[in-house]
Amino acid sequence: MAVRNSSPGTRQTRLRHLWLASLGTAAVARREVRGAVASIRDGVEAVGKRFKGRIARTAKPAPRKSPVRGATRKAAAQKKPTPRPGSARTRAERRVASKGR
Repeated sequence: MAVRNSSPGTRQTRLRHLWLASLGTAAVARREVRGAVASIRDGVEAVGKRFKGRIARTAKPAPRKSPVRGATRKAAAQKKPTPRPGSARTRAERRVASKGR
């Protein structure tokens, strides 16, 4: 009976075939996932269109709020002027005037 010897060349070929087979399996799985996602997306779009039609038929436009006659807008609050330091001369005059009291 003849025994078949395996050489390093045949082992390498086997590894290459396994590698290519795994790549093919990954490609097929990716296609299936994309197909599943596309079918889910189509189903969701169909449901969305159906509900959109129902909502459009049943929903009433929101009434516009009309302003009450005679009501006026409040005047905008004005910014109060901030006190600014005067010139050196003005400050000195105030100091002298306050000491005389």
